[in-house]
Amino acid sequence: MKSKLAYVWFLAMVVGSVLLLKAAPRSDSSSKGGTVQAAFRNALKQESVHETETLISTQENPQIRILKEVLKAGNDNDPRMDRDLKVLSHDTKDEMVRFYQNLAREKRNELGTIVFLIGRNLNDVQDILFMKSVLDEKPCLSLKNCNEAAAPARNETARVINTSEISASYPELMAIRALKLLGEDLLSDKNAGGMNRPLLEATITALSSAAHSPNMRVAQAAGAALKKLSL
Repeated sequence: MKSKLAYVWFLAMVVGSVLLLKAAPRSDSSSKGGTVQAAFRNALKQESVHETETLISTQENPQIRILKEVLKAGNDNDPRMDRDLKVLSHDTKDEMVRFYQNLAREKRNELGTIVFLIGRNLNDVQDILFMKSVLDEKPCLSLKNCNEAAAPARNETARVINTSEISASYPELMAIRALKLLGEDLLSDKNAGGMNRPLLEATITALSSAAHSPNMRVAQAAGAALKKLSL
């Protein structure tokens, strides 16, 4: 009888120990191991994000990157304008148009520079339509706020006012210049026995529309371009 009681007591002790072990929290070493594993996973995730960002950066169109650098520097005489940005592909022009559309309207020099660059590569009707969209924009009333005319400053000379008006119309004037040069080339091709008629018609349409612009400086420049082309 005593031996049976001892055996039952022994089994009770074993079961109790097992239950205590299952209920006990994890040891510090186990907890530290989990922390290390979590930190490792987080490091891998951060490295993956860094690699993705680097890949995106290296995949940026080189000409768009150069354009951003030139605009940031504000140097209109940057040699890269003629060395690296003279010939533009169709895709690059599309990217430049999107970049143009995302700039603030008051960034007149930057906007005009983009129009100038695309204007040297007018190869199809889509390019002309972009030029026309520039010419159809509402006039920029002042360099500080295109929607509000600036009050003339005291002692402000006519020369200063004239310069400000030209700067405010810089994108449109660059578009007219590009269209005039294209029109001259197209008419020269016509005289030589060949011509891209759709391109010439789109050019005439854009200049004719600009000749009726509410911006008098743009209207005068467009009218002069049409007269130069004898159209």
